[in-house]
Amino acid sequence: MIWVLFVLYFYVLELVIKSESFDLYCSWECLKEILVGDWTDGILCSIGMPVIKGSERYNCQVLCFNRKIIMIRPKMWLANDGNYRELRWFTAWKHKDQLVDFQLPSEIAEAISQKSVHFGHGYVQFLDT
Repeated sequence: MIWVLFVLYFYVLELVIKSESFDLYCSWECLKEILVGDWTDGILCSIGMPVIKGSERYNCQVLCFNRKIIMIRPKMWLANDGNYRELRWFTAWKHKDQLVDFQLPSEIAEAISQKSVHFGHGYVQFLDT
């Protein structure tokens, strides 16, 4: 009986891990579909999605414009009260006013001809028209 529970536990754990990595994969695939289409032509788009950098998972805002990723900005403060428990799944970005280089997944890099993007606490400035 203990072996059955032990095997069942690892089977469920494996499904959870696979579904988490599948969710991350699907996020990048959806972003790729948006970028290869004309959705971002002439308009700044802010798309929320999880991004893994190093060994940490961040809840991010991916800024896209004219079929390119302009910047990935992780949340610096996470909701952790009431119904919101972001700290269970994500890490807060702790490096204020710091941008680092982020290598895009190979499928995305090939699809949009862009290998890397700024990642971190930054801003995008436009000329007012």
